[in-house]
Amino acid sequence: MATSALRAAYGKLPLAFEPNRGQTDGQVKFLTRGRGFTFYLTPAESVLALRGSVPGAESAAQEHNDSVTQSVLRIQLAGANRSAKIEPQRLLPGITNYFIGSDPSRWRTHIPNYARVLYRQVYPGIDAVYYGNEGRLETDFMVAPGKDPGVIRMKFSGAERTEVNSAGELVLTTATGDVKLAKPVLYQQVKGERREVAGAYRLLSANEAGFVVGRYDSTRALVIDPTLVYSTYLGGSGMSGDTGNAIAVDAAGEAFVTGSTNSTDFPTQSARQAALGGTGATNAFVTKLSASGSALVFSTYLGGSNFDSGEGIALDSTNEPYIAGFTRSTDFPKTNRTPLNGSQDGFVTKLSADGSTLLFSFYLGGEVDDKASGIAVDGSGNAYVTGDTTSTLFPVTAGVFQPSLAGSDNAFVSKFDTNGATVWSTYLGGNNQDRGKSVAFDASSNVYVTGVTQSTSFPLKNPFQSALGGLFARNVFVTELNPTGTALVYSTYLGGSASDDAGGIVVDSGANFIVAGDANSSDFPIVNSLQAKSQFGDDLFVAKFAPSGSSVLFSTLFGDQSGSTEARGVALDSSNNIYVTGQTNATLMPTLNPLQGTPSPSPFDFESVFVVEFKSDGSDYLFSTFLDGSSNVLAPAGSSFSDVGLGIAVDPSANIYITGTSMTSDFPTVTAFQVALKSAQGDAFVAKIAPATLAGPQIFPPVLLLSTVAVAQTSPISVVTIENGTNTLTISSISISGPNAADFFQTNSCGSTLVAHVVCTIAVTVTPSVAGPLTATLDIFDSDPTTPHTAIPLSASGTPPPAQGVLNVTPSSLTFGNQEVSVSSAPQTVTLSNPGNVPVTVSLTNSGTNPFDFSGAFGTPCFSGGSIAAGASCTVGVTFTPTATGNRTANLQFSGNFTGSPILVAVSGVGVPTIATLTPTILTFGNQVVNTTSAAQSFTLTNTSSTQTLSNIVVALSTFSGTTFAISNNTCTTTLAPNASCTISITFTPTTAGQGGAFVTVTDSDPALQRGFLQGTGLNPQATLSPLFTSQIMFGRQNVGTTSVPSSLGLLNIGNTALVFTTPITGANAADYAVTNTCGGSMAPGLSCLLQVTFTPLAIGPRLATLTINSSTAGVSGVPVVLSVSGTGVNPTTASLAPASLTFPSQAVGSTSAPMVVTFSNN
Repeated sequence: MATSALRAAYGKLPLAFEPNRGQTDGQVKFLTRGRGFTFYLTPAESVLALRGSVPGAESAAQEHNDSVTQSVLRIQLAGANRSAKIEPQRLLPGITNYFIGSDPSRWRTHIPNYARVLYRQVYPGIDAVYYGNEGRLETDFMVAPGKDPGVIRMKFSGAERTEVNSAGELVLTTATGDVKLAKPVLYQQVKGERREVAGAYRLLSANEAGFVVGRYDSTRALVIDPTLVYSTYLGGSGMSGDTGNAIAVDAAGEAFVTGSTNSTDFPTQSARQAALGGTGATNAFVTKLSASGSALVFSTYLGGSNFDSGEGIALDSTNEPYIAGFTRSTDFPKTNRTPLNGSQDGFVTKLSADGSTLLFSFYLGGEVDDKASGIAVDGSGNAYVTGDTTSTLFPVTAGVFQPSLAGSDNAFVSKFDTNGATVWSTYLGGNNQDRGKSVAFDASSNVYVTGVTQSTSFPLKNPFQSALGGLFARNVFVTELNPTGTALVYSTYLGGSASDDAGGIVVDSGANFIVAGDANSSDFPIVNSLQAKSQFGDDLFVAKFAPSGSSVLFSTLFGDQSGSTEARGVALDSSNNIYVTGQTNATLMPTLNPLQGTPSPSPFDFESVFVVEFKSDGSDYLFSTFLDGSSNVLAPAGSSFSDVGLGIAVDPSANIYITGTSMTSDFPTVTAFQVALKSAQGDAFVAKIAPATLAGPQIFPPVLLLSTVAVAQTSPISVVTIENGTNTLTISSISISGPNAADFFQTNSCGSTLVAHVVCTIAVTVTPSVAGPLTATLDIFDSDPTTPHTAIPLSASGTPPPAQGVLNVTPSSLTFGNQEVSVSSAPQTVTLSNPGNVPVTVSLTNSGTNPFDFSGAFGTPCFSGGSIAAGASCTVGVTFTPTATGNRTANLQFSGNFTGSPILVAVSGVGVPTIATLTPTILTFGNQVVNTTSAAQSFTLTNTSSTQTLSNIVVALSTFSGTTFAISNNTCTTTLAPNASCTISITFTPTTAGQGGAFVTVTDSDPALQRGFLQGTGLNPQATLSPLFTSQIMFGRQNVGTTSVPSSLGLLNIGNTALVFTTPITGANAADYAVTNTCGGSMAPGLSCLLQVTFTPLAIGPRLATLTINSSTAGVSGVPVVLSVSGTGVNPTTASLAPASLTFPSQAVGSTSAPMVVTFSNN
């Protein structure tokens, strides 16, 4: 078996070029084979034959049948020397043999292998050399001093489309996927050092490309090095797409990924399960990638015939992967005989290090629905799993912290040993919904869990936040359990009054624990935060707790007002720096030293992957980047798409590994093994990032290709980013020079000084004055000692100005009149018509004093940014929603390729205050026993106007399932006079236990809807009495027929509702005893009273009976209290003394008389 190091080295072997000895067409001089391609070299051209699977192919085993298609891409060097000398270079160890058929004359043996093939003088003074590493094919053009690199022209045939993407790559689209020539690297050797030269591809025609070369020393040789790679993802062509949910990495940098796939052609290698579990099924997958990312070490399906997903993955000390997830398959692969319980169970699986063997695999669940979401594995191979369950029979162990389900859906935490045996397992939750999402452990085996909760009674200990953030809020919970799962060490809510979510939890080397997630609540709790809460959407949060939760060290937010940023995974490096990934549509999210400084500009790109590194103390961020593509060629035009990061890991060298799902066909890839995006619904992706912090500035891109625009029109902004390193940078000047400098324009945010780690941008546009190619140079002069002058080539093209269309817009103004604040008016219509003979494009923006108070919605068949055909028309519905009182004005601005653009429509209206208010906003009823009715609480409806009568008043109550709120009294009639008020009284009668809610709505002549919320918690009735002072009554001896002094017994109502009770006495001598009490007919919760028992024996001897105290409420009986009662009956007795008196004779002082006798008689 190959070691990890050997596998990594194997992925870096060079391509081997074979001379043609009759094994292929005679025109071919040399050929080489790589993953999915064969490359042929002839005197006239090079030929790339690509293989790729047609969607629907069943497996890789069908590589040579009809499910495989082939594309041929031909690359000619236009105008090149067809007689160039072709030489092999660097003989490699090994030979190639072909034993084809039974005819020995067709066999070819002992064919040598070479690392490189050189074409001499393909152009005057220019050689070309072909070679490859790690499956990548590379071509170097070596330009002699004084020779012109501009003569190099690559002409392509067999490509459906040729374009240069935003990353500077040359993309050739074929039937089997996109082939990319990576952004070229240009350099010169100066005194033994490699100095890079700015350069880029430039399209010369629809199928021909050359190079744009920046300033360089023409007295020295120049090397141009484009690299041929594949656009690679991890997935197949399934209709539902493939998703990478979690990632782990070993010390050698090999990544383990799990997720879900419904693709029959998901890539497999050395698979334990080589095929999807059934037609239409979705399975989990487990994939191990080489350290270079260019090869699969193993890849396997894991699942049955229904729906299965891998949600978490972790490694033990021998790199055996443990996977947690959920399954609905009755035939999920397992190593025990336990059947699927309910409709969905969690699962826990352990694979051998090579992925070929199930070491253990079992369902984890009860009788309803269960899901395992997170897993962690310690150095002894113990696995910690968390998730959520709705099952009352979820497998828990004795003595744990929470042995039973407390709400409708609770989290769980379970520990298993290295053989899969249960060590302990507990519920974790309160009276509503709680879901465990991520789990971690420390060196003492304390267990840390995070997730989300909607329970008002979630178990807490020494909390940072002691209550749920608000009505219907969803908060994060953070909990630490002791090593045996029997007690809480720490537990807290973390969140505000809206919906916040947990993304992951990790524990650092000092037993501090860090939680990441996303904060939607405007009042999310922050401590030492890098920024305030964004006004719109979510921000990611990172919160760090001291050991045992003794304090919150920081709780910081990160994002931007331009959109939402949501964390989905968190990891640590050896320095305890914190890494977070997730998804964002915040186009202005802060970046630092980014791989990709801005997200895709596509209007259909809904979300991008992001990666952020924070300092361990949360005081700053060290690295931040976007990662996404800009199109989905497999989806219908106009479809939206997203790239989402779901899992993150960091290796000992601080390399960052991310997995998730990508729906873009141009997602950035390097050293990849899969040809292209296969499913319009997305494939999983795996990325490895090695960020570096340099002393000097990084200026990107080295060449700027601006859009092609019409003469006199201005292009969209293209951005050059200066990312400063660790030194302060002084900028002397930023300017544009060159042949067409007057057509280019730049503005920048750089100023004269950039301190360490600061990023600034240069925005460049072009406004062509003539049609045709345009070139210039962006010159940056600064204090960087290595490159004091950076010259960035600028290129663009001008096209003849398009024919101007005609657009009629009617009316020219709209007036809305009075409208209540925050209430939208009925729409008014603006008509757009094209009376001309060419289509016009139209976009709509708002300007003026109050642009946000007015909105326009295009009607069929046109849309903002779309086209109106000649002779056609469409409408725009305009509504007025004032944000404040008083006069509100704005302009609707219609822009496009028509005469007079832009055309303005003036809009106006008056904002007036609302006149109806409903107070308070919420009524809280607290705990109420099921099937009992609370005291009434009231809303007050007030007419705040001093002149207008409120009319057409209608009150409505909407109650959620399981709870009953009722209007017990309503003093509001259909009208309400100025400055008057009325009340709406509500009672709460829960029908089931648990939290319940409802809302009251009032509609009336005020256009604004008045709404008040209701909440309460139903409790199952508990009828429980507790005896005080004694558990038995003993009277001793009592004369027959006489009554004893009463014996008192205290009773306490420890239930949650008023009780009625009975006190029957039974047994052989029940008639000897009587019971009275001071309790009355009913006893309220928490009250006590006295029960008195007397004894009147009816006969001689022991007299025994039993006193039973029965309690009940609302049809529920309590547990009876049973007391023993005892006493002894005796006959009445008489006694006499004789004589009745004694008289002693005189007696000397100090002497003793003779005794006299008294007789005591029992008669």
